[in-house]
Amino acid sequence: MKTYFFSACLCASATLAALSVNLVFAQSPVRNDKIMTMVELRSCMTLEQSNKKTAAEILQEQDAFKRDQDAVKTEQAGVGKANEETRARS
Repeated sequence: MKTYFFSACLCASATLAALSVNLVFAQSPVRNDKIMTMVELRSCMTLEQSNKKTAAEILQEQDAFKRDQDAVKTEQAGVGKANEETRARS
């Protein structure tokens, strides 16, 4: 008896879900082959400009990091050379 009640509930809920999906699709507005609305386009373009600005800032920071990294490597090479000279004298 319990399995019959469960399967009947499952069938009824599946039917209701199918009907609600059909209602949602029936009520959706026709977009006339538009990919996005003007509001979505503005939002997308604003986000694109923001991303480009952020990308430019990141590239500048990467260049600064590479310059600092090269300076540190040069300084380390100089310190290493000075250490070798000191060891050679000792």
